Amino acid sequence: FFLSSVVSFKLQQTMEDDLSRQDRSESTFSSASSSNGDKKKGKGKFGMMMSSIGRSTKQGMSRAGKQMEKGLVKAKMAAVEKIAKVPPSPEDPEIISALERLKITKTEIYAISDVVRNLYESRVNEATFLVQLSDKMKATQVMQNDPFGAYVQRMGMGLGALEQVNTEHLQRMEEELVIPLEKFRDNDIEAVQKLKLKYKNGKTSFDIAAHRLTKAQETNDSAKISQAQQKKDAAYTELTTLRNDMKFQVNNLEQKKQVNLLGCMEQYWQSYASFASATSNILSQNSIEKGTFVAPVPPAEQAYAADIFTADEQKNGYDDHDPGMNDHDGGGGGGGITKSYLT
Repeated sequence: FFLSSVVSFKLQQTMEDDLSRQDRSESTFSSASSSNGDKKKGKGKFGMMMSSIGRSTKQGMSRAGKQMEKGLVKAKMAAVEKIAKVPPSPEDPEIISALERLKITKTEIYAISDVVRNLYESRVNEATFLVQLSDKMKATQVMQNDPFGAYVQRMGMGLGALEQVNTEHLQRMEEELVIPLEKFRDNDIEAVQKLKLKYKNGKTSFDIAAHRLTKAQETNDSAKISQAQQKKDAAYTELTTLRNDMKFQVNNLEQKKQVNLLGCMEQYWQSYASFASATSNILSQNSIEKGTFVAPVPPAEQAYAADIFTADEQKNGYDDHDPGMNDHDGGGGGGGITKSYLT
């Protein structure tokens, strides 16, 4: 029992130190976030990104504290069982079922919420680059005979319209999907998880009390037996209360998941459908027809064409002043021309 107390004290002290450091870190980050928020209250792309980074950091610290608390309880139980060699009492079947449902819910929600958070942050980053791309494309200079510049400029205008719809969709994604999942995970699930640890601790205390009663009965000392019996009864009363509370809270958690959280996910899915429809309409309204590029004539070809034209002009001028055409013999002129071309 003494070793168990030492182990518990050391683990508790370590956990308190870590949680203290966590609180200081969260306080520092909150101060920085509030200072930045005063400078710019509008929640743009940068605001979304910083908010998500801060929330991820805080959640990471919170998870570390919860894992340490869970490790503390497990270490205490293991130390007690190892030192005192206390056999565990049979578990209530309803509690086994409740704990299994809690485990499934916790595993599923943690997995989904982590992916949703990563997806949201990646889309915020993508939206930031989309704004930059749209601005660069719209700033493209369109020259004469420049179908490429005209096409890129129109693309920038279309991307600008898409970016506005995308920003609104990201806000809805955060409000209707990201935050509800994380609140359910961090508040509701973790509250039942804390109760679970409290129940495990209460069951260990009951097992110890029952074991001590058995040992006292072996001594046939009525005073020790009476005292051990009272402690066992008190531990059993507390364990029963914890069991009933555990069953109720697991059922309540399931109801929140099936009603409240499901309602948020349904609302997001409708928003996603509206986003997809709006995106399709914008693409239809901003369809771009590619222009035709007229290839310029190289200077060498221009000079060659000019030479041909000059030669033709000279030839035509020679024919017009052909002496045969002005022959005073009338018909002889025609014969002269025929003879000249034939020879």
